[in-house]
Amino acid sequence: MHTTGPEATASKTEIHMRRLGLMPIFLTVSIALGLMVAVLCGFSVMVLSNIAHTSTTTRDQALPAILNQQRTALNLERLDRFGEIILATEDAKVRRATRFYAQILTQDTAFESDPRIQQIVTEVFQAIRKVEGMRIRQSARITALGKDVRSFTTLIESLEHGLLEIDASKGTYLAALSSIRNAISTLPLARNSHDLDAITLRIDAAVSHASTISASSATTKIIEDQAREASEMIARRQAIFDDVKDAEALWAKARAHIDETANTLSMDAALTTSNRFTEIVESAQLSVRFALFSLIVIAVLIVFSLIMVRRHLLLPIVHATRGLAEAQINPDIKLPPARIREVDSINQGVVQLGHVLTQLREHSQELELARENALRASRAKSEFLASMSHEIRTPMNSILGMGEILLDTELDPEQQRYVSIFRSAGEGLLETINDILDISKVEAGQMLLENIPFNLDELLEKTINILSLRAREKGIQLTSSLAAATPRHLSGDPTRLRQILTNLVGNAIKFTSSGSVHVNVEPEPDALPGSLLISVSDTGIGIRHEHLDSIFDSFTQEDSSTTRRFGGTGLGLTICRRLVELMDGKIWVSSKPGEGSTFSFTVCMTTVEENQVPSPPHAEESQPVTLPRLRLLQVEDTPSNALVTAAFIRHTPFELTTTESAEAFLSSYNPGDFDVVLMDIQMPSMDGYEAIRKLRELEKAQNTKPVPVVAVTAFALKGAREKCIAAGFDAYLSKPVSRQELLQTLLRLAASRST
Repeated sequence: MHTTGPEATASKTEIHMRRLGLMPIFLTVSIALGLMVAVLCGFSVMVLSNIAHTSTTTRDQALPAILNQQRTALNLERLDRFGEIILATEDAKVRRATRFYAQILTQDTAFESDPRIQQIVTEVFQAIRKVEGMRIRQSARITALGKDVRSFTTLIESLEHGLLEIDASKGTYLAALSSIRNAISTLPLARNSHDLDAITLRIDAAVSHASTISASSATTKIIEDQAREASEMIARRQAIFDDVKDAEALWAKARAHIDETANTLSMDAALTTSNRFTEIVESAQLSVRFALFSLIVIAVLIVFSLIMVRRHLLLPIVHATRGLAEAQINPDIKLPPARIREVDSINQGVVQLGHVLTQLREHSQELELARENALRASRAKSEFLASMSHEIRTPMNSILGMGEILLDTELDPEQQRYVSIFRSAGEGLLETINDILDISKVEAGQMLLENIPFNLDELLEKTINILSLRAREKGIQLTSSLAAATPRHLSGDPTRLRQILTNLVGNAIKFTSSGSVHVNVEPEPDALPGSLLISVSDTGIGIRHEHLDSIFDSFTQEDSSTTRRFGGTGLGLTICRRLVELMDGKIWVSSKPGEGSTFSFTVCMTTVEENQVPSPPHAEESQPVTLPRLRLLQVEDTPSNALVTAAFIRHTPFELTTTESAEAFLSSYNPGDFDVVLMDIQMPSMDGYEAIRKLRELEKAQNTKPVPVVAVTAFALKGAREKCIAAGFDAYLSKPVSRQELLQTLLRLAASRST
């Protein structure tokens, strides 16, 4: 039974006052916990601030190096053009001026950053000077030969008049001399050895025919002497052809140096960008982990502190204060003087606790500021990635476009090989850029998977067919097998599944010198229907055991010699691992050095009915496409990209007009003048987004039908297409653009406009 009254109140107050006697110990523990929270907040602020500093420093260091490499590659391309001009032109003044410009270009400071490149530039300029000297000698010899040909034909004409008086058989010999004169007069027009052989045959035939007719020896000797002199001039012309071949061979060797150096610079620029991105990503990952850990610890400490404050501080203070208040009102309640003094100590503890809470609030504000700095650093990384992608894709559009155009022209086998080499190098650089974008999307959590029905048979067959050409070039047998129990009709992301297969099979072909590569698909054991187990086996170089754990890391290959021998950036397997994980699967590898490797992975799909999978178009249904007449307007500030577009539509009924700025386009645009507009996005003064907005406002004000506008841009990051469509564009093309993509887009817009 509970007791009440003054004695009970004094007893309870005495108990609470005793509990408050532990206040110094509790305050010490609270201050220690507060200091721990403050230290964790301080570390979080420091690490997050380091992200912003690292991002800014990386951007400032990477941009000058990449721009310098691009400038060097551009100067090498100019040297290449100067050499071609000197080799091709017949004008001595043009050759001298071109050689002078080339000499000035070799003194550019961009070449001084790398002694190896400076040495190559010096060798190329020496080759240009040698080619110029050879062309000067060829021109002098051609000029002298031309004078001799004119003198020779004049001499033969005088001999023809003399033969009319010394030989009764003058008709045959006159015809022979006339044939020699006509043949030798075409000598300056000869372009190759085949033409010279034809001239020689005509002269020999004339001499042989004349010798069969009996006549005076004086007449026969005249014809033979003229034929002999004509043969000497033909030999001189042949010597000039040989000199031209020597000059072309000399310049071909110099061009090989230029192409090799330009490819090296392109790969260096890509690797530099990749390494900088890796530094930013690793710093961000470390900082995010530490920040999450700090937040968890802080939350635990705060909850623990609140529980302790309530139990050991607030409740005793409330009860003790209430008892003291009753003691002041009721004189029957007696408290010892020592307990009353403890009240003052309690008040001091409350003040100290208030200071601790104030410090915690300040540190929380600092942590929030650091979080904002980290977000700004992340935005800076995204802007840097977008800028680098745009700056590399813009020249790549010209490189790959010109390569595609050159392959459609008449080239000899050696020229085709050269064009194929630089197209392959450009496509390799583009693959590297796309790999960097993919890994950035995955790490930023922006990689979204589709979920659409597809046919597994067709996907596997198309992938193998695409890669079989590469396998045949190396003499490797590429095969595939699909287990009978494997479901054929699935729902998932076929594009990303094809990307994984292409990376793994492509690596297997790359690292296999002889033997075979086999792809096997079967259901995953003990898994849900639709789960697949896919293996890619090869008989290549294999992987050492100590490297198996790190082979899926970014920018990782077995060792540096592997990179030098086979190429690559080491991003493909990292992307495969991330995509497999997004598909709720896993990937692993088993390998023996010298015997081969087997990469296996699982993915989770869902099975669907056959009627849910779209049927592929049949080959017999495709009909030849008749291109309509379209009036096109191109708004492009880069001349090389404008030239590529013009070359793509050269043999079509399209009419192309080009303007270099959005302002010029808007000032001269009249509704109905053009059927389709091709517009770049990144332009000086006014970009494509502002231009399309003003164009649509103009069309709305004039109440005219909107003209289809295609966004042709080097921005290829996530959301670029959606941003262009939302701004008012009708279609989107990412540079580099192929001829097929351009024509398909134009045909689609033309069809939609006519309906």
